[in-house]
Amino acid sequence: MPLIFYDVPTWLGGAALIGLFILFATAGIEIVCRFHPTEFRRGYNDITGFIIAVIGVMNAVLLASVAIIALENYDRAEMSVTREASYLGDILRMAAALPPEPGEAVRLAALKYGNAVLDQEWPDMRKSLTPREGWPRLNELRDTVMRYEPATMRQQNIHGHMITMVDELTDARRERIAFADDGIKPTVWGVLLLGNLGMVAFSFLFGLDKRWHQLLSGSFAALTALVIVLIAALDRPYLGEVSITPHELQKAISRMER
Repeated sequence: MPLIFYDVPTWLGGAALIGLFILFATAGIEIVCRFHPTEFRRGYNDITGFIIAVIGVMNAVLLASVAIIALENYDRAEMSVTREASYLGDILRMAAALPPEPGEAVRLAALKYGNAVLDQEWPDMRKSLTPREGWPRLNELRDTVMRYEPATMRQQNIHGHMITMVDELTDARRERIAFADDGIKPTVWGVLLLGNLGMVAFSFLFGLDKRWHQLLSGSFAALTALVIVLIAALDRPYLGEVSITPHELQKAISRMER
């Protein structure tokens, strides 16, 4: 879906897409009725109904599959942000158990990373740009943790867990960035749009009263477009109104600052 869809309110972009589908349906029937009278097409209603039923099942499977993929990716992207905030909070809690000087150094490094994600990376993701500012801060946090030399068995255990949490934080970050960069492929979008427009166009072959025909085909086109709007809204989890917020990260950073 073009990125301009996410620059306007979701209801407005959705209404525009649904309106285009309805216009296509009503205008198409108007044109077909001029060249092929209703009585001529009525004789083929049984055949047309059978063929459109087959096409409809194929498109329904495609729509459902893409919608499920979009929903699952949205949920995974949201989970990656939650995991990232959770690991950041775990590092904070473990830093509090270290001696004052190294513990404060780890806390400040974690805070720098969290602020870089919120203040610089999140606005970039909202613009569909690849976030990069957090990597130097994450490397600084990793170096700070690795430089610490534990003096007791308890500190060694804490240090080992902290290294694991930094690794998990890195994995969660990579997953978040992957969902910011990726989406449904243009080829899939092309098949989805052309397939459903073709299915609407095939409904023009029914032999019905023109106004009743336009009402049915327009409703059919609107429902099809509504599912496509849902897919588009979920496809880019950090763009548009239906987007993931950094609320969990904000809470973790707020705890660090306190």
